Amino acid sequence: MGDEITISENGGWQIKLPKLGKDGEYNLSIKVTNVAGHEKTIDFKNTLILDSVIEVPTIALDSGSNTGLKNQDQHPELIKNPTTQTRKPRLVGTAEAGSKVSLYKDDDNMKGEPFAVIYADTAGKWEYNYPDALRDDQYSFVVTSEDKAKNTATSMYLRVKIDNETFIEAPKLTNDDGKWHTDKIIQHNHPSFYLRGELHQKVKIYLGKELLGTVVLDKRDKVYKLPKPLKDGTYTLRYEIEDLAGNTATSALKFTFDTVNNTPVELTTVEGAIETEGKKYVSDIEKGVMLTGTAERNSYITMQINGFTVTQNPGEKVGNNSGRDPTH
Repeated sequence: MGDEITISENGGWQIKLPKLGKDGEYNLSIKVTNVAGHEKTIDFKNTLILDSVIEVPTIALDSGSNTGLKNQDQHPELIKNPTTQTRKPRLVGTAEAGSKVSLYKDDDNMKGEPFAVIYADTAGKWEYNYPDALRDDQYSFVVTSEDKAKNTATSMYLRVKIDNETFIEAPKLTNDDGKWHTDKIIQHNHPSFYLRGELHQKVKIYLGKELLGTVVLDKRDKVYKLPKPLKDGTYTLRYEIEDLAGNTATSALKFTFDTVNNTPVELTTVEGAIETEGKKYVSDIEKGVMLTGTAERNSYITMQINGFTVTQNPGEKVGNNSGRDPTH
């Protein structure tokens, strides 16, 4: 390389290598000239390799372990921070071919021991199957790589959320304006319902088998109003939620829209009565008089005598609604 040195009296010598330039392989030879002027050249068999840089490793969640992969198009933040149901995730990445890859979990400063040490293959790829089932939580993973020249590099952090649960409460009417506030019978044909479940997730809303739409649960006690008025009848409103990890849940509410009361009200019998000339006569009222009739199922009966209300009670069932005259 053009440098000349003098060998000491004890035969020792040393030389500092100059800057070699680019990383790569270098052949080293030495020519020795003694005091008599005789020369001898020695080519060293071992190639000198200059390696001053290392590829930065990468880490990712394998697609087979990523149950939330389908949501990445609409949620690009999931690329670097995936959410999955998989409790034993498969981690993959790249590193310099043949380099030692050390894996760390929840160790931001990498001061502890790695939970695994593996080697990148000849193509510069590595993979690792996490052996223990992780609980639902947020985890951070990072890898370092070290090549044969002891160069080191560190990957970006991978944040993985393990999530195996979601929930959606049953629909609840915002205004249950029937006779009872809990009977799920309403008189207005354009009702609204509360949406309560895991926040920031998509909820599909069905009326019977008809899909009404999909909404994002962006706040607590979100209100959903039916897109069109109803006709009299009984309906089932169903919620279906799916979170970013792919977990699903469903709930439903059966309710009735009723604007008319067109069931005939009939008095069918008066216990112990004798009918004469279209009038009913009773003589024994010591035990009271039992009246029996029919009306709309589960309707509310008010009995009046000479304009005064004497009793109120829900009808038992169609064809067997009854009330006892309480005047005696």
